[in-house]
Order: sequence, then C-alpha cells, then structure tokens
Amino acid sequence: MHYKTLRVILIWTGSIAAFIFLVLFGVQKYLGPEVKKLFISEINKSLVTEVQIDEVELSLLKDFPFASLRFKGVRMKEAVKPASAKNMLTAGTISLRFNIWDLLHKKYRVKNIMVADI
Repeated sequence: MHYKTLRVILIWTGSIAAFIFLVLFGVQKYLGPEVKKLFISEINKSLVTEVQIDEVELSLLKDFPFASLRFKGVRMKEAVKPASAKNMLTAGTISLRFNIWDLLHKKYRVKNIMVADI
C-alpha cells in the first residue's frame, strides 16, 4: 500500500513538471520574436554607437525562475568622431534577466544584467 501511494505521488509530480515545462516552452516560442524585437529596438534608441550581435535568444528555463534574453557575440564600437575601428566592448554573452510573470503581462523590467567573456 505504501509503494502504491508513493508511485501515485511520483506520477503526479512528474506530470505537473512536464506540463510546466511544455507551457514554458510554448510561451518561449510564441513570445520570443516579439520580445527580441522590442528589446533590440529599445537598446538601439538608447545607444549612439554601432552594436553588432551574432545571436539573440530568449530562454525561460536556463535562468529559472527568471526569463532571460541572451545576446551572444556582442561588439560595441567606440562613439567618437571620427569613427574608430576599435571596439569599446567585446563580450561573449550579455544576459538580461527579468521576471517570467512580467513577460506574460508584457511589462518588461530588467532585474539584472550579466556579462560574460569580456
């Protein structure tokens, strides 16, 4: 009797975890392009220099319980006149982390920024 109860609990827990994973994956695929466009346009409004990004990725699982927008292969030029060929910043990854619930309510407030491979 004891093993039967444990088995039922494990099946329910696994089913709930799989459901949550599938919902997060679906939300990521559905909202990903919209969030990427929004963040890139807002960043471009704020900067006066050229920024090159190799890849942009929205992830709801890598930094759980946060959602993250990762910019990979980031190169930012110096904002001087005349234009310089030098990069002011070169980073492997810049990650903007924000609350998943804010993502669902379309209120994008960045909680923290992580920069790797400078």
